Amino acid sequence: MAVTRITPVDISVSDAYIIVGDSNGVGSLVEMSGDATIDNTGAITVEGISGTGIDPAFLAVSDGSIIVGDGMGAAAVVSMSGDVSIDNTGATTVNDISGTGISPGFLSLTDGQILIGNAGAATDTAMSGDVSIDSSGVTTVNDISGTGISPSFMSLTDGQLLIGNAGTATDTAMSGDVSIDSSGVTTVNGITGTGISPSFMSLTDGQILVGNAGTATDVAMSGDVSIDNSGATTVNDISGTGIDPSFMSLTDGNILVGDSGGAAASVAMSGDATIANTGELTLADTAVTPGSYTLSSITVDSKGRITAASSGSGSGDTVVVNEVPSGTINGSNANFTTANTPTEGSLTLYRNGLRMIPGSGNDYQISGSTITYESGNEPETNDVHVCDYRYTPE
Repeated sequence: MAVTRITPVDISVSDAYIIVGDSNGVGSLVEMSGDATIDNTGAITVEGISGTGIDPAFLAVSDGSIIVGDGMGAAAVVSMSGDVSIDNTGATTVNDISGTGISPGFLSLTDGQILIGNAGAATDTAMSGDVSIDSSGVTTVNDISGTGISPSFMSLTDGQLLIGNAGTATDTAMSGDVSIDSSGVTTVNGITGTGISPSFMSLTDGQILVGNAGTATDVAMSGDVSIDNSGATTVNDISGTGIDPSFMSLTDGNILVGDSGGAAASVAMSGDATIANTGELTLADTAVTPGSYTLSSITVDSKGRITAASSGSGSGDTVVVNEVPSGTINGSNANFTTANTPTEGSLTLYRNGLRMIPGSGNDYQISGSTITYESGNEPETNDVHVCDYRYTPE
């Protein structure tokens, strides 16, 4: 590429000309033209905007006018009109709202007035009737149509309320059994038809209301039971039982026993048994020394207690185990016989593994070597029938 050297002599350029490189890379002096020009101070002036349809004359626009494209795509300087206008500061003003029926005059409303639709058109009207409104939007209820409530009742005297009277609300003070104050706190002054006097609304400590000939009477609870101001009751007696109030607390281990007069007496259990405060019963000791006895000889008193016991010296008795007594087992035979005569009290009789109880009215009786079953207890066919006993050989 050839290099063009610019010498000082070439630096002399005509007013408003500039040096522009050509296609060969050589700088040429040319005058700026087209959409913009330049002066010898370097100030550029835009003469047009190519391809936009904006005429250079439009670059200076009249006060309040705007540039709007026309149907041909060309920009036109026009004044904004119709519903909205604009000034040279760019501030817009709504002059109308087309199609709403709102007149431009309504865009400024009189204090306290509102727009109301009337046959499709908005009408500038003051709110009236039951409710009014001020310029800050605060509404005031002046009446409640159809309720019979007078506007003067919108402010009620302290402690009064509205009561219906023949369909009309009446400003009245609450009275009778209940009253009310301005904070809504109610006070019961009486209970009509109960016989309860308002003075009973405060009761003396520990007293209760008791009906007397249809009238509630303020009395203290007495007799068998009393009550304190916490509602805790105390049993002081149990009338008709003969139980003395002092027995409500019993000495450890004592019990209540009726005496000959039908009164309960607090006594300690004694004699053949004693009792602890846990309810545990202890039998009294006898003269018998606890332990095991061989071939024992015992003495039993009328209370069933063993009062004497001793071991025997050995009689040489023979013990028989699992002997089958002779006799027919068929459900009707009641008599069976052992091979030997059992020592008194030594026979133990089993039927199907169950021990039979001797004695009249029980399962069987024995006399000598003969066993006789009580009626209805006779062994059935195929029953297992065995006995154990001792006997003294001859």
